Amino acid sequence: MAFFKNILKPVDGEDATYAENYAANQADYSNAESQAAGARRVTPSNMSAGAAYLRNMPNSGEIVLVEASDIAGAQEIALHFKRGASVVCDLSNMNATDFQRSLDFISGVAFVLEGNFSKISREIYLLMPKNVTYRTDKSANDIENQTQAPAEY
Repeated sequence: MAFFKNILKPVDGEDATYAENYAANQADYSNAESQAAGARRVTPSNMSAGAAYLRNMPNSGEIVLVEASDIAGAQEIALHFKRGASVVCDLSNMNATDFQRSLDFISGVAFVLEGNFSKISREIYLLMPKNVTYRTDKSANDIENQTQAPAEY
């Protein structure tokens, strides 16, 4: 029996150390819980205007023209598009390097926010939310020609 008592003696000391550490840790956890209780809860009603919820909002029908001359202009285009506007992007005032970087950036924004990115001319592009469509004059004329009854002679 003495054999078992000698084996358990070192464990008894560890229990006391564990109990002291446990009490100290409990104080740390209670402080963290009280700080978390005072933290502001984030809900959609008090989120900033840049929240991702905006991409699911219905389109306002707004069309914005942005004449970008550098990469900061591409960021402005992205912000307008993020809040639901269609954006006509005039990139004619950019140098070749910024032009390519801006095209890459804007097409990435269109992909991530599930929009449409269309070329209107060599340096002008149209960025639209997915629920917006457009037609060129040619496609409008084609539709008119298809819907008109053939003339009878």
